[in-house]
Amino acid sequence: MEEIEFGDGIGAEAGSGMDIDLGSMVIRKRQRFNEIWTIGFGGSIGSAPVVHEGIVYFGAADHLVYALDAATGKKIWSFATSGVIAGCSPCILNGTLYIGSYDHNLYALDLATGGLLWKFPTRGEIFAAANAVDGEVYVGSRDNNLYCIDARTGALKWKFAASDFMASSPAIHGDRVLVGSYDQNLYCLDRHTGALVWKFRTQGNITNKHPFLVEDGVVYFGSHDHNLYAVNAEDGALVWKHATYDSVVSRPAIHEGVLYFASWDNNLYAISSDGSLKWKFATYDRIGSLMPVIAGGAIYFTSSDESVYAVSLEGRLVWKFKTGGALWASVAVFRDLVIAGSYDCHVYALDRRTGRLAWKFMTSTAAQSPMEEDVTVEFRVSKEEVEERKKQYDLRLAGEEEASEGFYRARTTYQMSSQYMAKGKYQSGEL
Repeated sequence: MEEIEFGDGIGAEAGSGMDIDLGSMVIRKRQRFNEIWTIGFGGSIGSAPVVHEGIVYFGAADHLVYALDAATGKKIWSFATSGVIAGCSPCILNGTLYIGSYDHNLYALDLATGGLLWKFPTRGEIFAAANAVDGEVYVGSRDNNLYCIDARTGALKWKFAASDFMASSPAIHGDRVLVGSYDQNLYCLDRHTGALVWKFRTQGNITNKHPFLVEDGVVYFGSHDHNLYAVNAEDGALVWKHATYDSVVSRPAIHEGVLYFASWDNNLYAISSDGSLKWKFATYDRIGSLMPVIAGGAIYFTSSDESVYAVSLEGRLVWKFKTGGALWASVAVFRDLVIAGSYDCHVYALDRRTGRLAWKFMTSTAAQSPMEEDVTVEFRVSKEEVEERKKQYDLRLAGEEEASEGFYRARTTYQMSSQYMAKGKYQSGEL
């Protein structure tokens, strides 16, 4: 939990709209696992680009799906949905692109023209990528359901209800579907009927933008309980787990028996197939819901420290490229280019060997999308100051009569624009 202290007499940041003396206070940022749902309209890119036959496809928070020439960055077409596209990468099958939006719909678009073929309505935002195979599309929704849809017609075949959000991209393993939920379970379902085969419970929410890695009968996945898990894909038995210091929402990549994955503790990890640590590489901020990409003897990934990284298979930095915003998703590698989308509303194409910029493309607006996080604001006060502080900050406390010496705690949201907005009711507590 991050903590920032302000001494007496320090005012609010210029332009924040808070024309008050902050006094003696502490701001504590709280982890909130549903923060993925709080992104707003803007040009920011929070999902991984996909390159198919020389064309880059991606979605953005400006509601648009884009197709660019991978060699030049020139726009070929765009398609407007009615909601933010925050974490959902395109899925491509047989000349059709499938992508979900916060407007609750899964869209099927003609790959060549961007024309709408059909859309399928759910009752919640779609955060993670769909998966399409053998004429069927599988996609999860915030309405708690995993849907199986006919890829050609958009007709529902079956749905499976978890007890909380499906912010997980389903993996296909033979006749089974593997998908995670906010209810902390990994589910294994029959691919043809949606019937439950087994489930494995963790101690945290499961979110993933990319389908889980399944290798040699083992499914690898992360949880907000800070672990990477290896579970038998046939019966759901635990093989091993590897602990990190924060949430794991990264899909591992595997190369010559070594697994590479990231954690919100800012590190890229390399571990053996038995779960033992080989090395880790530290960035300066969280590494988001990505899959490291391995090409030409290097690992390519991004971090919310605003950088694209190239790291050797031994864990040494090869190069890094700084953008103007956080990066939360995987890169795509096309020939000698590494292609990444940034929260600064641009797609960057970088030379794979040197990290130099080849081209960049801006989405329809350069305004970054607002993203909110819960914070706790604690006003440290003496018993004598309670009434004065209540008046000064216009606190509306639940059970004011119980307020006493100690502090007042207010739950708020913090925007990337550095403005504070009240959310919820104020609470009091004691030191």
